[in-house]
Parts: sequence; C-alpha cells; structure tokens
Amino acid sequence: MELIRIRTLAGAGVPLLRVRERLAAGDEEFAAAVEDIDRRLRAEIRERQRYRERIGQLTASDSRCVIVVYGSPDNLTPGLAPLRRNHLARPGDSQLDFAR
Repeated sequence: MELIRIRTLAGAGVPLLRVRERLAAGDEEFAAAVEDIDRRLRAEIRERQRYRERIGQLTASDSRCVIVVYGSPDNLTPGLAPLRRNHLARPGDSQLDFAR
C-alpha cells in the first residue's frame, strides 16, 4: 500500500524528498496535502486546456479574421484591400454566399 502512495504522489508531481514527509504526516495533514495537490493539478489542467485551445486556433483553417458586412456585399471589396496588402486576405475572399 505504501508503494502505491509513493508512486501516486510522485506521479502527481510531489518531489521525492517531500513524499516521505507526506507519508509520515498525520491523517489530517495528509488529507490537507492531498487537497493541495489536487488544487494544483486542477489549475495545471485548466492552463493546459487553454494552451490546447490556442494551439488549435493556430492550426484552424478559419484562423483568419471574419468580416461581417451589413448591407450590400459590394461594401466588402474595398475593405479587403488593406487585408490583402498585409497577407490577411486572398483574392477570391470576397466571394460570399449570401443566403436570403
């Protein structure tokens, strides 16, 4: 049973020097340490999920900006010129499918 605790604590990122301290702690102190480890792991998971989302945005095919045009589609073409100069839009991007 102690080996399982050692491996679990070490796998959760507790330094091996601290594992012995955690195992020697009383029940309440051990429970508090486990709660602290759990909080830290949850924070790391949230941070990694945010990074996964950001990485996904880098590779998404729709990572370029989206322009919403109100009124006539003809209003869109002049607005694309600066985007094309900065390589943010390509020729043909003004081809929109307007469902009415």
